[in-house]
Amino acid sequence: MPNNIVLTFDYELFMGKDSGTLESSIINPTNLILSVLKQYNASAIFFVDTAYLAKIAVDYPSEFINISKNIFSLYEQGHSVQLHIHPQWIDAVRKKDRWQFNNYSNYRIHQSGEDEIRKMFSDGVNRLEGIISKYSGKAYRVEAFRAGGWSLQPFNKIKKSFLSNHIKYDFSVLPGFYKNNLPKHFIDYRRMKNYQSSWCFTTDPAVIEVQGEFFEIPATTFKSNLYLRALKKKYSSDKEVMGDGVGVGGEGKLKKLWYKLTNPYDFASLDYIQPEYLIRMLDRIKSNSELQFYTFVAHPKVLTPNSMESLKYLLEHYNTLSFSDIKSLVNQK
Repeated sequence: MPNNIVLTFDYELFMGKDSGTLESSIINPTNLILSVLKQYNASAIFFVDTAYLAKIAVDYPSEFINISKNIFSLYEQGHSVQLHIHPQWIDAVRKKDRWQFNNYSNYRIHQSGEDEIRKMFSDGVNRLEGIISKYSGKAYRVEAFRAGGWSLQPFNKIKKSFLSNHIKYDFSVLPGFYKNNLPKHFIDYRRMKNYQSSWCFTTDPAVIEVQGEFFEIPATTFKSNLYLRALKKKYSSDKEVMGDGVGVGGEGKLKKLWYKLTNPYDFASLDYIQPEYLIRMLDRIKSNSELQFYTFVAHPKVLTPNSMESLKYLLEHYNTLSFSDIKSLVNQK
């Protein structure tokens, strides 16, 4: 049974009709998370949505300066800053101090051409490296990626962007998951089981290779059941969320029910949950004794008092691995 966890945070605004504000949905909750991580001397990886940075860099310079300083604080406090891209920012419309997403034709990165994808990657990598280098006075290298909406498949359209931007580590796979909600989501990892904490791949992240060009570090998933789903509903709440925006949504109750019935998997997350459910979720995950470490996913924008208590529980009972630790572990295989 591993005593190690990897904490990952998707650093982004909401992607629905109301993005929320930078201060309430990103900076304030992130600062709270940083204070808890510091208290426990813990490490985390923050995947920064660089498509949002591109949207505000020129036309909203004060916001860009504010978020740049916050991104630097992640690095300054010993955490890793890596690449995350939600391409639907192409269609975002500004409404006072917020953004609206009324068009999801660019929700998946695959809806752009390969040249456009390479530009999104290179702009994002250069922007993150530039922000940290500017404030630290030291060179910084982005090496990891998490796809917006988990949309990594088909990988052949993205591979060149990985290679040309020195991206070697991916965090986008959800073993066991399947979702076809085009034009928004398409993921198919049904043939994969979460028997490994990491693996190598070259052309398809769902095909494990002994030696590959890239490393996959998937989110830890587990097979849920009616009992666990009932517990999650009981011990989760979106009340007191710090973020002030609205998510994508758009799925009716019947479609959501059908998805739950046909997709039994869930993933390790801190979003909304109370420690009571976290403990039972960990018991379920621990039944997979082959995992070297557990990778958790969370979003500062949906931070609640419950999720903060769950974060503290994890930090009291588990050791956090830094990005450098992960690189050392996966390269030993």
